[in-house]
Amino acid sequence: MRFGILGATTAWRADGTRVPLGGPTPRALLALLLARAGQVVSADFLIDSVYGERPPADATHALQSQISRLRRSFTIELLPAATASTSTPRRSTRTSSSARPTRATRSRWG
Repeated sequence: MRFGILGATTAWRADGTRVPLGGPTPRALLALLLARAGQVVSADFLIDSVYGERPPADATHALQSQISRLRRSFTIELLPAATASTSTPRRSTRTSSSARPTRATRSRWG
């Protein structure tokens, strides 16, 4: 899997085919996550960064929907075909003990 975040955010599978990422919101979300790879990123940070000063009425749900759409774009690449319908990729990866999610963040993401 390769990613490009300079210019339009783009992803390519190992065979060189492009991954359909959707419109500007999922592309912005992916770029933010890629720029902070290996770090815990709070929902509040993502909402502020993606939606700015005019977030949707239910910004948490809107963010979860965008993340779900991104996951579906990558599911085939991440999981073997036999488990794609029954498994879900991990929601976050923590690499630093100093970057722990708050109780509010943990409750939002399960």
